[in-house]
Amino acid sequence: MDRIESLMAERDNINYTFTTDLPDHLSGLVYEDNQEIFINSKNDRSVQYTTLLEELAHYDTGSGEIIDQDSIEKRKQENLARSIAFTEAVPLTGLVNCFFQGIWSTPEIADYFDITTDFLMKAIENYRNKYGLVFQYHEYIFDLNKCVNITRIG
Repeated sequence: MDRIESLMAERDNINYTFTTDLPDHLSGLVYEDNQEIFINSKNDRSVQYTTLLEELAHYDTGSGEIIDQDSIEKRKQENLARSIAFTEAVPLTGLVNCFFQGIWSTPEIADYFDITTDFLMKAIENYRNKYGLVFQYHEYIFDLNKCVNITRIG
């Protein structure tokens, strides 16, 4: 069972449709009335996975229809869902695991999490915005000035 299948199994109260009928610029969407998530199957599996995480976040936060982000409130809802997806896909504990396994390069970290490097860089930027460039997480100091540098303390 891959990550997408596991995620769907955890949330089996939602219907999932993988389709080629979505426009290329639309990776996924939530149709809340039917409790259904549509994922653009033209994208590769890593993009489908991160799209599913984001659409589940939209579903959980009750964002409603925000395809057109024509208001501040809709942009806030989009940013919240993305932040949740970034945190789910690239948890700090996972970055610590990379540290212990000697995985340091951006492509290697992205491979570890089965995501694109672009998504990884956005996830790191999300942590920068939440915690700053340098912060402590448990017994580790995260330095996000360039990419990810972790130092164990104590």
